[in-house]
Order: sequence, then C-alpha cells, then structure tokens
Amino acid sequence: MSRNNRNNNSPKVVEDKANVEEPVELEEELEETGEDVIIEKTSEPVKQPEPRPIKEEVKQPKPAETAPPMNDLLLFLTQYQEKLLTLKHDEDVAKVQLSFYKKIINILSKESYEEARVGLNTILKHIHQNRDKGLNEINLFRGAANWQESPQEYATFRRLLWIFLETADPQTRKTVGSRVTITSLEKSLTSTQYSNLISFYG
Repeated sequence: MSRNNRNNNSPKVVEDKANVEEPVELEEELEETGEDVIIEKTSEPVKQPEPRPIKEEVKQPKPAETAPPMNDLLLFLTQYQEKLLTLKHDEDVAKVQLSFYKKIINILSKESYEEARVGLNTILKHIHQNRDKGLNEINLFRGAANWQESPQEYATFRRLLWIFLETADPQTRKTVGSRVTITSLEKSLTSTQYSNLISFYG
C-alpha cells in the first residue's frame, strides 16, 4: 500500500487548540525510514520553595493582678476586727480596745485637719462596711470590765464609739451628725483633738 493510500484511509485529526484543556503526551513514533525517533520528555524537577519557619509567638505571662496595698490604718482596723471576733478572754479584748482608743486619739491629734479627716473617714467607712461582720455594739464595747486605763478615758472611748456608730453611714452622716452631741467631749479632749472632731462633723 502506498503512502498516499495510507494517508487517505487514516482519519483526519483536527486539533482545536481552544478546546484542548490538557497537554497531549507525545509517544514514540516509528518513521517509515525505519529509524526509531524517540522524543523524550525532559523536564527539570521544579524546586519547591522552602517552607518558612513559623515563628511561634511567645506569649508573655500577664503580671498577676494584685490588690492595692493596705495603708497602715486600714491594716490596723482589719486586725482589730479579727481580734475582736477571735479573742476569748476579756482581758485580751480590753488590751485590743485600748489600742483602738489610742489610734483614735492619735488621729484626732493631727496638726493637719486634712490628715485627721482622712483618718476619721477611714474608721467610719470600715465600721459601716463591717457592721454586720462583727463591728457592732456588742463587740465594740467588749472588755469594759477589764479596761486598763482610767474610767474617764473609757468614758471618752465609749462616747467616741457611739458617735462613730451613729454616723458611720455616709448617706445619713450629715443629718445625724447635726444631732450628735459632741460638746460633752470638750473637757476630755485637747483643743486640737476637739477642734478636729468639731470640724469633721461641722
């Protein structure tokens, strides 16, 4: 069979380049010359990009939240309250009461009224916030029979405690304070102590 006949009997392949989606793989062809022509696909391996090292974000631990430090007076009041509730013997309670009395007198003795005002506010606030946690009339007047100082000092201490209890609530302090009798303390306090107390409730 001649070359022309073979070509006529072979189906014509019409390549539509627009419809070709995938590349056609070339195979080995045998030429009529008898020589084998091998078309090899030589493709260099595609170098894959080296993966970038993932930097792990080191999370810094958050600083522990700490409560603001107590000032000396608030620390004293907290310890005073704990002792009132835990001490069993009235002799020990009387010593604690005396320390509270001296703390009050020390605050009233401040030359700066502003310092005295801050101290008195701290005491009243603590009593108000802890009235139902032990700082009530029952515990604040414990140890009276074993008071170690003069009866006059205890009377002053008792009167101050009553004033603090009656005016501890900041909402009613101004109204109640105007009715509180402070003049009875004039003789038992120094002029500075009495002046600071009057100014606080004035």
